[in-house]
Amino acid sequence: TSEKVKLIYAGSPANKDYLKEIVLGVAFLPEKAQQKIEMHILGADEDQLKNLAKLQVLPTCIKAYGRVPRERVEEIMLEMDFSVLLRPTEERYAKAGFPTKSVEAMSHGVAMLCNISSDLGMYLKDGENAVIVDGHNEQDFSQGIERVLLFSREQIDSIKAKARQLAEKEFDYRNWISTVSGLIGEK
Repeated sequence: TSEKVKLIYAGSPANKDYLKEIVLGVAFLPEKAQQKIEMHILGADEDQLKNLAKLQVLPTCIKAYGRVPRERVEEIMLEMDFSVLLRPTEERYAKAGFPTKSVEAMSHGVAMLCNISSDLGMYLKDGENAVIVDGHNEQDFSQGIERVLLFSREQIDSIKAKARQLAEKEFDYRNWISTVSGLIGEK
């Protein structure tokens, strides 16, 4: 119900995600666009983000939390519109592993704002249950945010609802119990 679009990144700055590009993508936005968003970063504090992005000052729309207990991450996640994720597309780990961050976000009713890595393209549909960024640099990310800002609150809520439906259909373990039981010979 917020007037601002709320974005979240939860993870470690030393991780495989392109957090520097996310921070710079927000920093490169025009001030008017920055005033329409809140970028919540959990897992890194302000100093870490400034050092990572080589910025003297972070945009005021970036809220850096530092390390946060898992329970608090889930509480904050429930208030968000989009979970952001940028990863390389050609690295072996980005091709092989499915990002669990995306499943966690969608299961909380939070849509993804991301580029396509691993098998995300099999599930995420741009403008339907996610917003897909064309690449993984800061300009691509800025353009993704600007696209999101063109959506009405009703459109954002629809994308979020469809992301949740996707998580329930494809990623809820209860949907796969009989299949897995059949594979291991249980009845």
